[in-house]
Amino acid sequence: MIRARFLTLAVLVTACDKAPSAEGLGIWTPADHGQSTNPMQAPISSANAHGSLSAGELASITWQQQCVTCHGADGRGHTPTGSALKAPDFASAAWQKAATEPAMAQAIREGKGKMPKFDLPAPVVSALVTHVRALGKP
Repeated sequence: MIRARFLTLAVLVTACDKAPSAEGLGIWTPADHGQSTNPMQAPISSANAHGSLSAGELASITWQQQCVTCHGADGRGHTPTGSALKAPDFASAAWQKAATEPAMAQAIREGKGKMPKFDLPAPVVSALVTHVRALGKP
């Protein structure tokens, strides 16, 4: 039991040991269905190499690739990793009231606590802030 907990903690800690990269995200089209690459598994920069994805779409991909593991799809942080790292509950009224958009953007760009920094274009950071803010709305 102790060994399993230690192993789980080791995996969680090493999962956040480096910042995610925005390199190599391929453009996904319906013609790619059944192929080995999809936008949820590829880096962001090449997905938008031809301007095919909006900042909101890139933010959605980023949320799924980088944020859901800790924060959960609903932003509540009720995932095994989120619970272990004490991820905040973005949906709580208290968190939403205390959080400012500039502070959220800074946390995304520079990291905060165990959260790594993300090297993302400003419009994608802004769209992620909008997404996090929307998690608090009923």
